[in-house]
Parts: sequence; structure tokens; C-alpha cells
Amino acid sequence: MNSKQKIGLLLCDHVAPQYREEFVDYPTMFGNLFPELDIVAYDVVGKEELPKDIDECEGYLTTGSKHSVYEDIEWIVQIKDFDASERMDVFM
Repeated sequence: MNSKQKIGLLLCDHVAPQYREEFVDYPTMFGNLFPELDIVAYDVVGKEELPKDIDECEGYLTTGSKHSVYEDIEWIVQIKDFDASERMDVFM
């Protein structure tokens, strides 16, 4: 039985190659920052991967991105639709 809270990490970018040796990647960073959580990564920017159901995780975090939320890129449209779900609370 896993007693850790399951949190989805929506990857909106990746660590630049020149920094990966030192900083690895976002799932590892978030896992190290929040060891008490079970971090589940979704590669939104690379694979257009989102949870199939909002209830897959108890909450969601997003990484930053070099792209603007106003860009007409398919994964940005998809993540906006996911965030706009009636059951999703967004904290800014």
C-alpha cells in the first residue's frame, strides 16, 4: 500500500541539455524537493501526454515553459482544456 499522496507533474518543458548533468530532469527535481509525494510525470510538451482522467492523481503541478500560453501549439490548447475542467481548482 502506497501512503504517499499521488501528484501529477505536467511537464511543459524539459531541462536544457547543457544543465541535465547537474540538474537531471524535472521529475527528479520535484521528487527530491517533495520526497513525501508520489510524483507521476506526464510529458505534455514532448508527447502531448495528459492524464486520461482528472482523478488519476490527487493534485497537479506544472513546470514552467519557454513557450507562451498564448501560442497556438496543440499541447498548450490541450493543457488549457485540462486546466479548465470543472473539477480542477487552479491556484495562482
